[in-house]
Amino acid sequence: MHPTDEHLLPVFSALGAAADRYRVDTQSLGTFQRALAMTNYVFADA
Repeated sequence: MHPTDEHLLPVFSALGAAADRYRVDTQSLGTFQRALAMTNYVFADA
């Protein structure tokens, strides 16, 4: 089963550390051999 908790829990830690006003930007790093996709989520001031 995917995603499991360890994939999602760090997002809540980042949201808790964010300021009251924030925005979320994404950076796609593409795919590797059509099997592994990587995306970064960036929390910045609004």
